[in-house]
Amino acid sequence: MRPVSIPLKLSDIETNLSNGTYVIPDFQRDFVWDIEQSAQLLDSWIKGYPLGAFILWTTDEVLCKIKQIGNTVIYDKQDETAKTTYILDGQQRITSIFAAIKGLTIKNKSYADIIINLDADLTDYETDIVTVRSEDVDFVSISFAKLCENDLKYFVLNYPNHIDKISAIQKKLNELDFPSIKIDNVNIDVATDIFTRLNTGGKKLTPFEIITAKTYKPDVFNLVEKAKECRDNLNVAYKSVVSDSDLVKMVALCVNGGTTKKDQLKLTRDEMISSFDSVVKALNSAISFCIHSLKIPVGNMLAYTPILYLYVYFFYKYNQTHSIESPSKKQQDYLIDYYWRCILTGRFGRATDTRIASDARNVIDKILNDGTPEQFNVTLSVELFIANGSFGQKTAYVKGMIGLLMSLAPKSLSKNSLVSFDQNWVSMPDKNNYHHFFPQKMVGQTWTNEPVNNICNIILQDASTNQVDIGNRRPSDYIDEFAQSNSDLAKTLRDHLIFDIDDYGIPNDDFDTFIKKRASAFVEEIKTRLVVIGTDSIDSAIK
Repeated sequence: MRPVSIPLKLSDIETNLSNGTYVIPDFQRDFVWDIEQSAQLLDSWIKGYPLGAFILWTTDEVLCKIKQIGNTVIYDKQDETAKTTYILDGQQRITSIFAAIKGLTIKNKSYADIIINLDADLTDYETDIVTVRSEDVDFVSISFAKLCENDLKYFVLNYPNHIDKISAIQKKLNELDFPSIKIDNVNIDVATDIFTRLNTGGKKLTPFEIITAKTYKPDVFNLVEKAKECRDNLNVAYKSVVSDSDLVKMVALCVNGGTTKKDQLKLTRDEMISSFDSVVKALNSAISFCIHSLKIPVGNMLAYTPILYLYVYFFYKYNQTHSIESPSKKQQDYLIDYYWRCILTGRFGRATDTRIASDARNVIDKILNDGTPEQFNVTLSVELFIANGSFGQKTAYVKGMIGLLMSLAPKSLSKNSLVSFDQNWVSMPDKNNYHHFFPQKMVGQTWTNEPVNNICNIILQDASTNQVDIGNRRPSDYIDEFAQSNSDLAKTLRDHLIFDIDDYGIPNDDFDTFIKKRASAFVEEIKTRLVVIGTDSIDSAIK
């Protein structure tokens, strides 16, 4: 790579942007300068102040590009065989210059209002030669755009007393050079790396933006559009858990076996184009598995998003060799087992990328091959469950347990109707639907050291039952009342992991007994979702 310094004239900028020879790549940030900054740039240029160089990259690559500046469409170059020059650095400056030359409108600001003070002394560096039109202007001025687009006849007609000054300004504009550095013969990876390094004080490119640039193929593939189409068609309850970044990581995992930035940037255009739709199909299969097999109706209650990546990896590989049939019961059992082992061991609390790649090889690949996957040992007891169940903390552990409660299809204690879950279940604390079986106010007065705000004390209810029918009443009061109106109350309670009113200490409002019994019920329920191995330590016995 040999960067070459080349001068740019004002006419070069206008012509090359207008005809599409110079292009602003789509990964550049939006134009953010205000009109005053643009006027100040031109003022500095006319005064001969040093300006930062444009960095230009000339290539045969065809990238997604910005097609419009303000209210003006930038036209494609006529010669499709000619190389394109992308602006890697200097977008704000080059857009300002182009907008002023053309008098464009950007964000409701007319750049025809950038004016030149024809009364100013061109050697007076303390006076603004280029400024923005305002009501208190007391000098003769001409729009920068008018100066650039008109000829002597126009100036003689409209500015007969300022012909010499206009000629001097035009001469200066035509003689001045914008510094620029041109880079040739480098690939997209090097070009985007240059862009990222140049913008250390501004926006750094994300892998998604880099890959969007390098995989763009006109009329065939645009990652931004494909990602939007994918997310628009996802199950509504899972839309919010899948971002553009997640989609790229899923593709990288399926194609390259990992989710690191390096794994993502290794993706080629052909790999992205050929695999994207298959990854989307696998994603929909993975979501279906989460809803129907894990029985988690809301994506926000997935304990870890990386588990969804690995399920996508499973179905991507599975779909390559199976056209219609579903995974075997053994495979599904191991996939469910994996989910719960991740929760119980805090699998993705750290070293996420490393563990995703490891689990793809040691867990998912073995499940795909009908083998026995690597199963990390779990330790589970009543005491440990209570210790990990602090509801005030948004831990994966607690999210997993809320998902478990959702999977049981709980019903309203008072109405015996199903509690409805949707995509609005985002935050865990301060939700009207999270009911403390023993109200916090009551427990705080009686059992000051007990874990009142614990998953063991939480059931899922509709807001009306929680706030109106129950409020801060003791369980012995409201359970006795609901027994009169809900003949199936015993079954309703079982769906909340409460199996015996007397045994759980409810008639006596025995909070300590209730917490331990409910923790035991949680542990027993989790056991049904594990493929238990000899090295697991699980003890839920409550005598």
